[in-house]
Amino acid sequence: MNASILEGTFPSKLKLAKVVPVSKSDEDTDPNNYRPISLLSIFNRILEGLMYKHLKLFFEINGLFYESQYGFREKHSTQHALTDIVNRIQNNMDNGMFSTGVFIDLKKGVWHG
Repeated sequence: MNASILEGTFPSKLKLAKVVPVSKSDEDTDPNNYRPISLLSIFNRILEGLMYKHLKLFFEINGLFYESQYGFREKHSTQHALTDIVNRIQNNMDNGMFSTGVFIDLKKGVWHG
């Protein structure tokens, strides 16, 4: 696993997954209500965990995270995101500016590739 990280390669045998259809809702007869789930080996999970830790540390050390990124970061939460957006809107109002928000619900988003 260390060699994989150092060389920047991913072992071919770990690229295989068992794909299983899982229903998104109670309507089991509609094929559109299924999404694929890839089942990976435990070695995949371990390697992914190591890669995540290495990349996260690299981003933190080099200051590469965007200041307004709150997901997947320690000591950052949805409450911090809400506080940030409320502060930005209040600052814009104080300066006579308008604010616009675009919110997208991707709960049942379907990708067609």
